[in-house]
Amino acid sequence: PKGVRVGPIQWPLPHKIKVGPLANYGYDRETLLLFRVTLPVSFTAKQLELKGKFSWLVCKEECIPGAKQLSLTLPVASKSELSLHRALFDKYSRQLPLTHASLKASGVIEKKHLTLSFEGLTPKELSSAKLQFFPSRNQIIKHAPAPVLSRADGTLTLRFQKNDYFPSSLSSITGLLQTGKGVSLRVDIPLKAATPTAALVKAAPPRRPGVKQSVGTVKLPEEVARLKGFSGFLQTILLSIFVGLLLNLMPCVFPVLTVKVLHFLEIAEHDAGKVRRHGLSYTLGVMLSFSVLAIALIALRAGGSFVGWGFQLQSPLFILLLTLLMFAMGLSMSGLFEFGTSLTRLGGLGANQSGYFRSFSTGVLATIVATPCLAPWMWVAIAYALAQPAIVGILVFNALGFGMAIPYLLFAFFPSLLRFLPRPGAWMETFKQLMAFPLYATALWLLWVLGKQAGVDGMLAGLSALLGVSFGLWLYTRLQSRFAEKARWFPAALALVFLGASFGYGQQAVRKAATALAQARKNNRASSRHLSYSKANFQKLARKKQHIFLNFTAAWCVSCKVNEKLVLQRSKVQAAFQKHGVQVMIGDWTNADPEISAILKRFGRDGVPLYLLYDGRKKTFKPLPQILTPALVIGALKGLSQQG
Repeated sequence: PKGVRVGPIQWPLPHKIKVGPLANYGYDRETLLLFRVTLPVSFTAKQLELKGKFSWLVCKEECIPGAKQLSLTLPVASKSELSLHRALFDKYSRQLPLTHASLKASGVIEKKHLTLSFEGLTPKELSSAKLQFFPSRNQIIKHAPAPVLSRADGTLTLRFQKNDYFPSSLSSITGLLQTGKGVSLRVDIPLKAATPTAALVKAAPPRRPGVKQSVGTVKLPEEVARLKGFSGFLQTILLSIFVGLLLNLMPCVFPVLTVKVLHFLEIAEHDAGKVRRHGLSYTLGVMLSFSVLAIALIALRAGGSFVGWGFQLQSPLFILLLTLLMFAMGLSMSGLFEFGTSLTRLGGLGANQSGYFRSFSTGVLATIVATPCLAPWMWVAIAYALAQPAIVGILVFNALGFGMAIPYLLFAFFPSLLRFLPRPGAWMETFKQLMAFPLYATALWLLWVLGKQAGVDGMLAGLSALLGVSFGLWLYTRLQSRFAEKARWFPAALALVFLGASFGYGQQAVRKAATALAQARKNNRASSRHLSYSKANFQKLARKKQHIFLNFTAAWCVSCKVNEKLVLQRSKVQAAFQKHGVQVMIGDWTNADPEISAILKRFGRDGVPLYLLYDGRKKTFKPLPQILTPALVIGALKGLSQQG
């Protein structure tokens, strides 16, 4: 009738109906499609006849279209008389899309994806398990694949696969954002094309001898860059000696150190010259090992590879070898087997040997087990060493080794210090057996690292190799006493064959498992919802001016795990990240990763942990110390919030 206005259909929230590889939006069972009808003031009739042409599609196993002209005659009544169907209207009115005054939506058109972001949702809306987006028009997204969904700092992000027929000139879309059961928001989303941003890490020119003010395209940290000239060299040497001394307190090295202290107590009654020679042999083993590490690092750097302190622990095979070594030492200290009669002959060549080689090999072992540890300020010494000519770098590494050997040298050249230790006695055997348990614990930790690198199959291979080593050593102890002195080589040779076979099987199985795991991670990386570090992930957040806390860590890094357990995983630190709008991004360097290596290189670090706080608004990085405290992290976050 003249003057009567009928609005468009007010669609309630639909359902996603999947059919094979496709999906439709629609309704099932009962639904009510609402129209708003407005009558003019001059309308006086008691009834109103409405007519319309309707079309629909009914689908189950097949789709059936329908169309018909319908009419409906309704009485004109006041609000007080609308009671017959009021509950039905109220039910479906609650399913109509709402408006959200504080909601801000934006979209980015990528080559193969469409990313939609929604800011201003309430915590209840953001945590809903029903979050979905329904576009109002076709040919926008591929409807069947579920979008990659992420929630961070009050922002919901949905990343869809773009429809093959996506209109190139599209500048905005409308749709419904479902935020709960039957609850949706009407949104209008402006779109823009993705623009490339500068890469986080630029390609670095080859290092030239003598260049020490930059690594790649970025200057060395201030702590390293100010160490100039001969005075800077002396400062670094002194710092390296102090840091090497601190390494003895690290959990990786302490069990080996206690073994050598017991050795000193055993030989204390011998002449002073012999004690000093043992000390020098141990020191030689430590410093020679540090020299080998320095040469390996410098050579690999010169060849274009970026490696840092503890690089060998990125090899699952080295982890397996170190695990077997720690476990065998634990078995020896527990009394399963003894090479020779001396308390500390954990791998000597026989009872008639002088023992100096054992002291030397213990120094080598102490250096090997120290590689997972990064003592405070150690990164400064290593960064300085690797930015200098090779001879200077080797001298700095030797200073680290000398510092690590200082406690043993003190006991060797000042035997009177031994009087502060308990007198030798039966307690030494008990203490020796007790110290086997830290070695077992270290072996367990290394097995966990192996599992991170090569998966469950790799860990099983490591356990199988441990079983073989246990049997081989048991076989040696059982057969050794059954052969005459001249034939003692036979059980030793038999045990070595068994040990070699165990390691051979283990390294082959670990290599295969690590390769399979790496391939699986590569295949799943694109679809993974875990927010791990990559240049692409970082740039995506940086474009949104997102604050980011970058945690570069590794499974074999003890300092990293201590920081995570005692600081980063604490509830008040996690709450501070959320309060200040900081997204945590983890860079796992357990296995070699060139992108993470490039970041370490950019910031003048040669190992992990590395903690960077990125100001998304100022686009600046703030490195944090390697030893964290909750107050330090929270204070840095507060400063970031004030800057924003």
